[in-house]
Amino acid sequence: MQEHGQIREGTKEVVLTAWVSYGRIPVRLAQLDVAKALEMAVALRVYAYDAYMLEVARSARAPLLTLDAALARAARTIGVSVMELPK
Repeated sequence: MQEHGQIREGTKEVVLTAWVSYGRIPVRLAQLDVAKALEMAVALRVYAYDAYMLEVARSARAPLLTLDAALARAARTIGVSVMELPK
């Protein structure tokens, strides 16, 4: 029986490949207007941390990469483009 949080057999390689790919993503700290993000959270009815990502993407004029369909819809609502992953 699999315990919650355990990696299933056969997925180890997938997880490790994803981890290596994740490490290749360039990351930098970004300034955030917290007040704008919180206003956005209320207006879009999203969690504050989702609104932080939306505000950073909006202010940097950068696309948002997400697998969260609701967050993608919120992004498009405010004019933030969403990067789609190939299926």
